[in-house]
Amino acid sequence: MRWLLSIVAVGCAGVATVAACVGDDPGSSDATSSGATSSGGSSGGSSGASSGGSSGGSSSGGSSSGSSGTDGAADANAGAIDFNVRSLTGLKLWLESTKELQSSSSGGFSQWWDQSGAWDAGGDGSPDAGRHVAEPHNVNPPTIVPNGINGRPSVYFVSGNGYLHIASHPDFQFGLGDFIIAEVAKVSSGTGPLWQLRLAATAGYEEQFLTSHFCNVFGTVGGDHCTAPDYVASTDPHVYVARRKGDIFTLRVDSVVKGTEDTSADPPNIFVSPYSQPYVFIGNSTTMQVSELIVVVGPTSDTTLATLEAFLKQKYGIP
Repeated sequence: MRWLLSIVAVGCAGVATVAACVGDDPGSSDATSSGATSSGGSSGGSSGASSGGSSGGSSSGGSSSGSSGTDGAADANAGAIDFNVRSLTGLKLWLESTKELQSSSSGGFSQWWDQSGAWDAGGDGSPDAGRHVAEPHNVNPPTIVPNGINGRPSVYFVSGNGYLHIASHPDFQFGLGDFIIAEVAKVSSGTGPLWQLRLAATAGYEEQFLTSHFCNVFGTVGGDHCTAPDYVASTDPHVYVARRKGDIFTLRVDSVVKGTEDTSADPPNIFVSPYSQPYVFIGNSTTMQVSELIVVVGPTSDTTLATLEAFLKQKYGIP
């Protein structure tokens, strides 16, 4: 089975906030990190170990971009489309690069904190850190590009280097239900993964979201089932969406369906089983930048999805 996931980051030397690095060229595939930076938002970044946010969670060091506690309202830079990401029913994860994307003291990627608000009130079953958080996996973590996609920060992955993980949690167990995974990414080489859930077995995946297709595993009969045909993406930024609506799985790119899998006939009860590995993975075997990731579990109307896609396209300057 194949997987898709993309995130990008590159640092700049000797500055405290992304705004100071606006002259950097994050689009280059050989971009490198040369200093400790943060991914800053309009209010700049702040140094320190705290990740902010009402539900807590702390970073190991470095600087933090943006401020916590945002209500998810449309960014002023997004233009005329007014969309509140936090208004999405079933929103489980929202990583946005101007909000709590943190660098390490050495300038590499440190942490990227969830802005969904799903666990702001805490409660039983909350993630161990109080909120979901993406962290480096293995050596050579991604870096942060201060001026990445349409002038916004991005996490920069280099194929063969480290990637990101998010701790396993029931929020990401899709089962028989609808879901959407939306990601803003600029892929220079490879196809992902943009999002990958792994089985307890040594091989195979429960979900595999690539720029070319989306795959899933049937819990009742096993085996890989993927959208078709494969899509060949350009190296420009795109809004990638993996969606399940009823028995139909689709890969959407910039609001257009590029691949489909109809499971209504065989078998009728496709089940995305709870993953048993400890992490969701983003990146690996691809060179790319990622600026935003949204996960919704449950039904999302066609109209709401179209509005979300249009909002993200306008926000990141994608035609």
